[in-house]
Amino acid sequence: MKSMVAIVSSVVGRRSGRISLALVATAFALVISGCAGSRANQDRSPSLAGDRESQDRAAPPAEDREPSMPPFRDCPHCPEMVMVPAGSFLMGSPETEEGRGADEGPLHEITVAAPFAIGIYEVTFEEWDACMDDGGCDGYRPPDWGWGRGRRPVTEVSWQDAREYVEWLSEETGHSYGLPSEARWEYAARAGTRTARYWGESALEQCRYANGFDRDLARTNERGLAIFEEHGTTYPSCSDGQGDGTAPVGSYEPNAFGLYDMIGNLTEWTDDCWNPDHSGRPGHAGTRYSGDCSRRILRGGTWGYPSEYLRSAHRFQFELDHRDNGLGFRVVRFSR
Repeated sequence: MKSMVAIVSSVVGRRSGRISLALVATAFALVISGCAGSRANQDRSPSLAGDRESQDRAAPPAEDREPSMPPFRDCPHCPEMVMVPAGSFLMGSPETEEGRGADEGPLHEITVAAPFAIGIYEVTFEEWDACMDDGGCDGYRPPDWGWGRGRRPVTEVSWQDAREYVEWLSEETGHSYGLPSEARWEYAARAGTRTARYWGESALEQCRYANGFDRDLARTNERGLAIFEEHGTTYPSCSDGQGDGTAPVGSYEPNAFGLYDMIGNLTEWTDDCWNPDHSGRPGHAGTRYSGDCSRRILRGGTWGYPSEYLRSAHRFQFELDHRDNGLGFRVVRFSR
């Protein structure tokens, strides 16, 4: 049975092993509104040589391009990757989109000037454990909450933990790995679509594509359902067959780029500093390093979130060291 601790943990994290139901309303408000800071830096990555975006040439829309090579791995225990083509898209959501937050606008045209490789799946426990066993990842062994390890996505990882992993992966393979920028993440998630979700506008087909809050979880957790209803959030009437917790990666249908779990399963870290909306965002797809860099953006929504949060444009933010059972990540690889 799903507990309120499990649901709320993915929103506010754990406080001394206990969570009060009174924190739920505050949690939802924090996830949507965020907390902007004044730290200003350049909107480019100083550490990843491959994270460069040219702004002086246009690229064809994603729907007119196909990935140029089959999936690949750089080593037997490395994440499986696929190339995403260059293109352009409108980042954010229109004001008419159901469930839209103010931080999802204004709509902003982004050019992804060069193809890039991205993980087909969220990084798994077996991939994380390979890093740990090799002396990397600061020796940290994340808990699995009894859901299982292996091909389930690694959870309870902070942004700092994810950076440890990509640094180890870069040293292991000789390639430049990193976390996706927020723009690259949304571009990859949409895969040429303009609807609220990469399978369409409605949440009715959610159970085919995503591990989220569904009919079965509502039945086993009446208190959790009441919280969602109190805040005007909803869930589809289908069952995704998973129940409590994460699902093994690749359990649901992929998007048009062949990427799995871009929505649902775990909320994924990106490299971008927190900004309260897309105002002032550059037109390239590189990492945005202006704003509050003590917090980073996450995307995608987790296994315990209602439908309003399981959309391509929805944004989250947490501190760099925040860990909970709803957070994970996937990697990107750049050309040197």
